[in-house]
Amino acid sequence: MRTRLDPESAVPLYHQVVRAVEYRIATGDLRAGDRLPSLREAAEDWGINLHTVRKAYINLATRGAVETRPGAGTVILGCAPAPEPRESAADTPRSWTPDGSIDDYVSLMVQEAAERWGVTPFELGRLVRARGGRDPVWVVECSEIQARDLAEQVRRRTGADARAWSLERPGSLPAGRVVATHFHYGDFRRRWPDRLPEVQFVAIRPDPSIRDRVRDRLVSTAERGPALVCEREPAMAANVAADLAPLLEAVAPVETLVCREPSAFFTAPPVDAPRLFSPRVWAELSDSARQDPQSIEIRYVIDETDLEELAETLLGTMESGVDVAGMTP
Repeated sequence: MRTRLDPESAVPLYHQVVRAVEYRIATGDLRAGDRLPSLREAAEDWGINLHTVRKAYINLATRGAVETRPGAGTVILGCAPAPEPRESAADTPRSWTPDGSIDDYVSLMVQEAAERWGVTPFELGRLVRARGGRDPVWVVECSEIQARDLAEQVRRRTGADARAWSLERPGSLPAGRVVATHFHYGDFRRRWPDRLPEVQFVAIRPDPSIRDRVRDRLVSTAERGPALVCEREPAMAANVAADLAPLLEAVAPVETLVCREPSAFFTAPPVDAPRLFSPRVWAELSDSARQDPQSIEIRYVIDETDLEELAETLLGTMESGVDVAGMTP
C-alpha cells in the first residue's frame, strides 16, 4: 500500500494518508470488506510513525470510510464520501483573473484546497492565519543558529510564522506561542515561569546524516580514530557527546575537545580526527574553518512524532471522541 507522502507539506501527514486511502477507494483499488494494513505495517510502508497512521485511521473512521472490527482489523466500509454538491457551476469559479472579485478568488482557493488536498475551509483558514503572521510561534534554543534551524523546520511542516529566539538574548520573550526543547525546561522555570503553560516542549536528536559524514571522513583519511565533539564548555561538550554516541557507535568512538578560541580546535591533537562542532560554536567559525575537510556541523532535527503533534496543535486539526481501543499495532 505504498504511497508517496510530502513531509514538507503544510498538510499534516495523517491527512495525506487519509486522502491517499480515499483516492484508492474512489478508484476501486480498495473495495468494501478489504482490510487495511495494521498500524505497524502501514507505518513501515509509508515510512512514518505509528501515531500518524493511528490518526489517519481514526479520521477515516469518523468519515465513515473504514471500521475497526475485533479480530479483523480495520476494513473498508464502502465508497469514499462524495464532495458536497454545489448549487450551480457559477457558485465557485474555475479560474480567476485580475479583473475578478476578491470573493471569487477566495472561493477558488477554498475549492482547490478541498479538491486537491482534502483541506476543509476551517483548516485552510488556520493555514492562512499562520502564514499571515498574526500569531507568531517563538522557537527557543540556546544559540541563534540552532534556533533559526529549528524554526525553519517548524515553519516548513506547519506553515506557522515560526521565529527564532536565542537564550543568549537579554530581555523578555515576546508574546505568542512558544516551542522549546525539553533540555531547556529549567531555563524557562528560571527566566519565564509564567510562560510555561504556553510552551510546547519537543525532543530533538542529531541529524542522522552526521553518521555518513563522519564515516566518509574516516574512509577518505584511512583513519579509525575518534570523532571529536568541539565545544567551549565541558558540560555542554559532554551533553552533545552523549547525544552523538548512539548515532556513531558503529563508526567511531566519540570524545570531547574543549577550547575557548575557535582557532584552537584545529591545532589540538589528534589533528587528523574529524571535528564535530556544536551549533553555537559552528556559528563562530570563519568560512574557511567551516570548509575545512575535517569540520562537521552538528545539526539537530525535531523528533518526527513531536513535529507531527506540533503541526496538529498549531493547525487545529486534532480529532477527538473516537474509540481507538481496537486499533492495535
